[in-house]
Formats: sequence, structure tokens, C-alpha cells
Amino acid sequence: MEAAKSPPEFEPINFDHFWGHSHHVTALLVLNSGSHVITGCADGVVRMFEKEQPHTMVATLKCHLDGQQVNCLASSENDSFIASAGHDRAINLIQLPQLTLVKSFKGHRKQITDVKISRDVKLLCSVGWDRRINFFDIKKLRKILTLTIEGTPFSCCAFSYKNHMIAVGSWGGSVKVFPLNKLPKMTEEHAITLNDHTSKITSIAFSRAGMMATGSYDGQVFIYHYRGFYTLFSFCPEGGWVRSMAFSPDSLLLATLTDADYMVKCWDSVTQELEFCYQVHTEDLLLCTFLHDGRLIAAGSSLT
Repeated sequence: MEAAKSPPEFEPINFDHFWGHSHHVTALLVLNSGSHVITGCADGVVRMFEKEQPHTMVATLKCHLDGQQVNCLASSENDSFIASAGHDRAINLIQLPQLTLVKSFKGHRKQITDVKISRDVKLLCSVGWDRRINFFDIKKLRKILTLTIEGTPFSCCAFSYKNHMIAVGSWGGSVKVFPLNKLPKMTEEHAITLNDHTSKITSIAFSRAGMMATGSYDGQVFIYHYRGFYTLFSFCPEGGWVRSMAFSPDSLLLATLTDADYMVKCWDSVTQELEFCYQVHTEDLLLCTFLHDGRLIAAGSSLT
């Protein structure tokens, strides 16, 4: 692959400008089209705003119990659905653009830590403190499988770009990669387990070109070739633990957001060389992500 020729267009989003929250923002999502920002709060409410007009709240949906915060939000590739999950152990499938609740799924005994929608918009996956991995059929609106795996709780999950597999990270630092063609009879024995990290997995990202990146509280990033899951390389972005990561649409860049230095860094995904840095004058940064058009977004709240 050729080296990236120019830096991606970068846009920081300050969610303090999106008025209408009555509690702390605990989850944040920018739609793949870049048209809207969606927030989840400690009050259990999901809110949608026009990104170009931060003061314009388009819709709200109270889909979690009072006082039960939204822990995570995810969108489908085509922005037709979002999913929310949180402390109340509910996984909500929500249709856009009206924020209409389609189905509220159950299947966890403790709080949920992450939820994702497959790129073909067929599967919904959730993981949580109860060490469960749940799979739901979006079309049939039913649960397909629950896996309960001994060990530490699960912290995050991600579908591969072509929907062949799902990777699940744990608080103990391990990553398990499951082949989705084994559903609904998938078991732990079908998983490949990666044990390169020494602490909680905080982010997992897949590229179109066949790579998987994992970030952790240990401050390291590992990149694997996801056909054989051998390590291509590892590096330390510096600036604390890895909060969020994303591959660019052309797979040439990996953006990382760490906890302490208020910077988004773009790395060459082949040579691991640092290509570009962006200073973000915000604290409590929640995510960095690439939109479909290649724009790089970082979001958080203002420095005081």
C-alpha cells in the first residue's frame, strides 16, 4: 500500500455545546455520514443533535431505567439503526432518523460494557460484567446465542469488516476472536485467544485491508493480520492508556486517542511511523473515529 499523501481533515467536537442534557454524558456517537451526534447520559436518555447546529436537539428517547446510565452506543454501517446498552442490563435497538425503539433485548445479569451492530446489519452483539457474550438477530428480533466464559468480565467487542468474525476484549487483557459462521452453535473452543496485553482491553478496531488493532490500559497497541492472527507489530502511543482507535477507510492510517495528552495521533498502519498529530483542547475525550468520507473526528468536553 502507498503511504498516505496528505493529513485527513480533522474536526474536534465539544459535546458541551450540545445543550439539553440534565446529567453527565456517558456515551457518545457520531453517525458514519457525519450528519448527527448522539449522546447517552446517566439519566438513561438517548439524545440526537444535528452536528452542524449543536444547539438543535432533533429527538430524545428514554429507553433505560431512571438513574441507570447509558454505557455504550453503536451505529450500523448505513446509519439505519443505533444500539444502546447500560447499567440496567437492557440492549436497545433503535431505528433512525426518528429514534424509534424497535426492540429492547434482555440477556445480561450485570451491567453491559459494549454493544456493536455488524456491518451487514444482521447481528447485534453485547458483552458485559457477567462474562456473557450475547448475539441477537436484527431481522427476526430474537436472541441467537448466549456464551458465558469463565475469567474476567468483558470490556469491549468489534465485528470484522466483512462480518466473518467478532473480537471480544476482557478486563484481564485477553482478546477472543470467534468465527461467526459457527453461529448458533458457536462455543469457546471455536475462539482464537490472544494474550499479548497485560491489562484491560479498551478498544478493538478492524480495517478493510485485513488488520485488527487492540488497545489497552497497559498503553500498548497491537496490530494483527486477522487471517492467521499473527502479530504484525506493536507500539506505545504514549500519553496514558489507549481510549479509542479507528482505521481510516483506505486502511492506511490508524488513529489513536490516549487518556492524558489531549492528542489524536495518526500512525502509518504498515510501518507504524507517526504521520500526523492533532491537539485537542478538550478533556474527558470519549472517542476518535473516521467518517465514510475520510474525515477524522474526536469528541469530548471542554477544558475548565
